[in-house]
Amino acid sequence: MPASAVPASEVPASGARSASGRLPRAYWIAWVLMSVTGSIEVCLSLWTADVLRTHAGLSAGGASAAVAAIVCGMFAGRLAVAGPAADKAAGWSAYSMGVGFGIAPVALGWVADGVGPHPAFLLLPAFIAVAVLLTVRLGRALRPAALPA
Repeated sequence: MPASAVPASEVPASGARSASGRLPRAYWIAWVLMSVTGSIEVCLSLWTADVLRTHAGLSAGGASAAVAAIVCGMFAGRLAVAGPAADKAAGWSAYSMGVGFGIAPVALGWVADGVGPHPAFLLLPAFIAVAVLLTVRLGRALRPAALPA
């Protein structure tokens, strides 16, 4: 259901846009989460096909198809979110992905220069752990406020 079709009574109080036009706290948690998952995405996109080909024995086409499936899954995940502030959220989310895409390859390359490319990929579990923690925090922030008794 498109965000514009969700009745106002079903939008959690923490997800509502304030009168000042500010985006809610939950949005900013999601913004950081997108930076982290963007970091994961770019790291996987850069080297995964090569790793799948050279270490998992996949053909070049199979490895490329696996990376394409990952990117398609991420695209599907991005089709959901923002509620009544969709335009503003979309604008700010571009910055979030820019942060993730700008920092992760540099960090991965820097670590790879020191320890090699395969140990450098141990950054990904750290990014994933941070993403899980942020997802839990986002879930808590999106819970509807308790109704008065």
